[in-house]
Amino acid sequence: MNADLLGEALQRAGLRSYVVIDAVDPQSHLERLLASGVPVGIYQPDDGGGLRMLPPIALSNSDKTDYQPRTTGQYASTLQEALTLFRDMAISILTVGRFTIVKSVELMLSSLEITIPMERMRVHVKARGGPIEINTSTNPLPDIIARISDFTDSVVFVRTELPLYHQSLEFLKNGTKVTTIRFRDSGIEIPASNLLPLFSTSDYGWGDRTNPTAYVRISGIKYQQYGTLETEDAIRDGFASLAEMRRGLRAIYPRMNENSWITVYHLTLASAERT
Repeated sequence: MNADLLGEALQRAGLRSYVVIDAVDPQSHLERLLASGVPVGIYQPDDGGGLRMLPPIALSNSDKTDYQPRTTGQYASTLQEALTLFRDMAISILTVGRFTIVKSVELMLSSLEITIPMERMRVHVKARGGPIEINTSTNPLPDIIARISDFTDSVVFVRTELPLYHQSLEFLKNGTKVTTIRFRDSGIEIPASNLLPLFSTSDYGWGDRTNPTAYVRISGIKYQQYGTLETEDAIRDGFASLAEMRRGLRAIYPRMNENSWITVYHLTLASAERT
């Protein structure tokens, strides 16, 4: 499942306020969800590469340790139908491939045991009318996420790891790269932690997620539209010029346009071990 398609589908269904967790190990993540006893809907690729809801809809059975789906008399043949059913049903979590969609931040914090230390990060939105800093030291996490989503009109994705092109990793090591830019169509990101595992990749694809190459520490996040990037943004990201950065980003994200919202992580290399 492509994150861009999921973001678009959530927007079409009017579910922008839902939060999406992008799991590096979706099977283990699903097992933890099922063990929690919280009812979970599952929508996954079929053998032919299409998408289906496990018929009619699969829910966890908290009485058993292994996964035993039971049905509710509902069926979805497309992702859009699945999201509509999810919206109207008494389940709060839906998994779609490696993604977990949660109806509320409070549920994410309580049931999924995800704690996002936003108070340790500086967060601001670079709007065309001027920068807006979001107070992360006093505002509760649900309010912070809601403000980010409202300012950017985007679905919020929670990033649990950070792939990085191997040459960019060298720039990070020598200090010439202190930011990294990420784009999801109809979505922006927040990190699951201020310390994320980093995976070096040979290209800009998925790469090997077996063992982290290192860890990166996130000190700040900036949200801005692609068209507002300036030369200083390019230099911080390890590029020689704004033109070079724009060429590089458009090659990686062909769907991105001047008005697209992007997530800019301010980061440093922590170590090869979690600290």
